[in-house]
Amino acid sequence: MYLCTMSVFRISVIIAFIAFLSPSCKKDKLTMDSSAKLSFSQDSVLFDTVFTQIGSFTKYFRVHNPNNQKINISRLALARGTSSFYRLNVDGVPGKSFQDIEIEAGDSIYVFVEVTIDPNSLLNPFVYQDSIVFETNGNLQDVDLYSIARNCYLHLPTTTIHFNGGGTFSYGVLPPGETWNNDKPHLVFGYALIDSTRTLTINAGTQVYFHQNGGIVADRGGCLQVLGTENQRVYFQGDRLETDYKDIAGQWERIWLLDGSDNNVINYAVIKNSYAGIQAEPFAFYESGGTIMSQRKLKLSNTIIKNCSFAGIFARCYKIEGANNVVSNCGKYAAALIYGGSYSFRHCTFANYWSEEARTTPSVYVNNYNSAQPFLLDSAWFENCIIDGSNAGEIMLDSSTSVAGQFKHVLFRNSLLRTGIQGSYPSVFSSNVYNQSPDFKDANPGPADFRLNGGSPAINIGTFLPSYPVDINGVARDATPDAGAYQYVP
Repeated sequence: MYLCTMSVFRISVIIAFIAFLSPSCKKDKLTMDSSAKLSFSQDSVLFDTVFTQIGSFTKYFRVHNPNNQKINISRLALARGTSSFYRLNVDGVPGKSFQDIEIEAGDSIYVFVEVTIDPNSLLNPFVYQDSIVFETNGNLQDVDLYSIARNCYLHLPTTTIHFNGGGTFSYGVLPPGETWNNDKPHLVFGYALIDSTRTLTINAGTQVYFHQNGGIVADRGGCLQVLGTENQRVYFQGDRLETDYKDIAGQWERIWLLDGSDNNVINYAVIKNSYAGIQAEPFAFYESGGTIMSQRKLKLSNTIIKNCSFAGIFARCYKIEGANNVVSNCGKYAAALIYGGSYSFRHCTFANYWSEEARTTPSVYVNNYNSAQPFLLDSAWFENCIIDGSNAGEIMLDSSTSVAGQFKHVLFRNSLLRTGIQGSYPSVFSSNVYNQSPDFKDANPGPADFRLNGGSPAINIGTFLPSYPVDINGVARDATPDAGAYQYVP
């Protein structure tokens, strides 16, 4: 009886001891659950130091195991492998690739990242990118790495707005009287914001590069002055300089004149590979009843806008004076002028041969209403222009029934046009050539050479405009100039 009682007692103690240990044993057990993932103190690491010499910089982040069981990282490695500029240190061990790293439940490890880049090498991209890949139980996660790889002026966002419907807007406010010069390129992350009656002056020969989702925005009276010259144009483009990205649209956002001043100027610029080349619109368009509250002004001249995934020029209730411009190869519109406004384009070439996908929209779209009310279209003048593209018709005049008569303020004159609507608007079209090939040098999206060949029907159809005696390349025009931005040179 005694022995039996002791046996029961010993068994009870053993069971209790096992029960006491079991949480610890479970905690020490390695999870094989495919849903078990890691968490990171940050999803990207930016080495934002502007290099002045060959530099080596170190940053770190934390890798946390939020699960209630131990987890094994079967592989932790740089995506670029041994050729990467980056080096890692994981738990005191240096390298570029690691295997079978265990992290206890609720615990963390630190990953240190070091990079060495020669900032004076012109072979480097402006932003050198890589990522650290983590593989756990068949799951792949990564932390992105970004480094400024060439000497440049760096403009970083300081504020991020999160929208209720999703998405963010990141920007950094530029100081008063900001001037960008051409001694080094400028690299913009997020939006560079011209605010509160301040002016950003970009001088001749300056190169501006934008990281993904970057751009320039003028608001609350901010003023943009792009002062290029014929021999020193100002370039706006994405920061991916590899050959494969040379003609890829949508790499950055836009030049956005939101509530800018009345004195915005863009002269001798090249704007390429964005979502929208120039988006111009005041916040408050009209008072009740469709009366114009304010029309902000942009003087746009001698500028090339190309390879925009949405539109080259997208304007709402703005005033644009355009001359000697080439707008080409955009996903939707070369120019969309909506909700009224005041526009004049002289000696401009709108040529939309977008080839990435089917395009059903016209090259030039003019509208004077929205779904709620008509808006006053003060004027839309196209004189000595070429409007062409891959569609059968490249001009659309879209008016609400109640204000159809307002298109008397629109005029296409002495131009080469691809359209079939001239008969519907006899007062809108005058002395034009219709539906003939412009005979460009090479209209394909890559070359995008819109100079004229000798047999072009655009030659000698213009009327001489004293304000524009030379073309976009400085070639003198004669008494009967050619339509478009380029005067024919034999």
